[in-house]
Amino acid sequence: MPTTAPLRQATSLFQERFASRPAVAASAPGRINILGEHTDYNGGPVLPFAIERRTAVVAAPATDWLAVSAVDGLVVSFNPAAPNSGTWGDYLRGVVRVLQRGGVSIQGAEVAVASSIPVGAGLSSSAALCLAAAKALALMAGRKLTAEALIELAWLAEHDEVGVPCGRMDQTVVALGTRGSAILFETGTGKVVSVPMTERIWVFETGVAHHLADGEYARHSAGVRPK
Repeated sequence: MPTTAPLRQATSLFQERFASRPAVAASAPGRINILGEHTDYNGGPVLPFAIERRTAVVAAPATDWLAVSAVDGLVVSFNPAAPNSGTWGDYLRGVVRVLQRGGVSIQGAEVAVASSIPVGAGLSSSAALCLAAAKALALMAGRKLTAEALIELAWLAEHDEVGVPCGRMDQTVVALGTRGSAILFETGTGKVVSVPMTERIWVFETGVAHHLADGEYARHSAGVRPK
């Protein structure tokens, strides 16, 4: 699927549901990890790389908080200050809360999301959503954040606000990944090294979904807070 397809889809969805054009747009890729499972939150090395499939988020200022996903096309109202509901909107709530704590003033927004990353396929769809949403909403507020700031913001939204027991591997590669390279990320020190990778890698969807907030990942990392 072309990398621009989710952005076009999100923009079209926004126009259909909100009868206007979005003010800002951002996208972020999914990722595959070659080396290091359950090590990114324990200070070990990991070797992920970004993939072509992406999540796009478009938005515009509004007096309320409204969001729509291309998955079902339904416009939902959400309150960033409300408790999490166990839906994809929790990631948007988390991003908004972290942005507001960081001094980014946002009173409301209309948001549309589209993605070519399969949910629950282990390709970091949640990290892509958080990072793209953080970038788009910050731009809407007139703030252009660095990649490092976006990594931290997206991690805080997913780890602290949604409650996913993750390290920073996903957010790091989603923010820094480039075509033709993997990233050797020493999670204990934060050192990032680009590693050339010209091999073609095939990924097959099994239809078996997983969720980082539960299962073996959560049990192995229970009580562990990444540095």
